Amino acid sequence: MTWNFPPYSSVFFLGTVLANLLAVVVLRKNRAPGFIVLALIIMAAGEWSLTRAFEAGAIALSAKIFWGKTEFFGILSICVLW
Repeated sequence: MTWNFPPYSSVFFLGTVLANLLAVVVLRKNRAPGFIVLALIIMAAGEWSLTRAFEAGAIALSAKIFWGKTEFFGILSICVLW
């Protein structure tokens, strides 16, 4: 698989890192009602951001389709958890 990441894909990678760090902070520090669901929503957003970055960087059409389909796990998880 060959990759050619455009400059804007760095924003998606940064969003993934920040979302995962925020989810860890929420899980470790917060004990309010619903904190587990909030952490899961944040992790789903991080997954969405990561797969979007890989979709943007993929060159082959089959790879773009694969990452586009994988992206929906995060998208649909956010909807269900909300």
